[in-house]
Amino acid sequence: MLENGMFYKNYDLDATTYKYGRFRDQIQGVGGVKTTGSSVTVNAVTSGIGTFSGVKVGDLIVFYRSDTLIDVRKIATKPSNDQITVDTAVNLDNSGAGFGAWFFQSFDIGTTSADGWLPVQKFGSKKGVRVVIATLNAAGGMDVSIESKGYAFDTVPVVLIEQHYDVPKTEHFPVPEEVLSLRVGVKGTTGFAGADDVSIYLIGDAVRGA
Repeated sequence: MLENGMFYKNYDLDATTYKYGRFRDQIQGVGGVKTTGSSVTVNAVTSGIGTFSGVKVGDLIVFYRSDTLIDVRKIATKPSNDQITVDTAVNLDNSGAGFGAWFFQSFDIGTTSADGWLPVQKFGSKKGVRVVIATLNAAGGMDVSIESKGYAFDTVPVVLIEQHYDVPKTEHFPVPEEVLSLRVGVKGTTGFAGADDVSIYLIGDAVRGA
């Protein structure tokens, strides 16, 4: 079984010092959600119950419209706990009934030694980090740092790979089997003005029951 964990999804660089991001596991949403036709504006079916109280800008929101039709969007704005906008239009128009099968993944990012860590034990021995740079406009390019901890008592991260990019590129880096947790730092080299599109995933053979 192939599983992936996400560090970044369509991320736009905003600093020239390393930031460490990761997405948390999916959490089921509260109440139904709907749109009027295809729209970037998503509303709560029932106002006043805090449908979007648990989400924030930058989180991913996942709509399960059927077993085979799944829409994943990033939250662009949050006008209220009853309304959000997403990065790309989605059609949740269901005659006013809305959809109850939706989840969100919280995106956390910071600069401290505790930020960005993702446990990787369940990804088995054949795991790796996939860097997908679709757009790169940061002045001087960007740097990526992949850091690891091998054991729970490790206090100082080990830098496995530090890579510089000047142009869009997709690259895969294998991760040693003994690694227990990973984090990935990203930064602009000399500046970060302009739109970037950076996604970084952990991919591996998930261990059943892990």
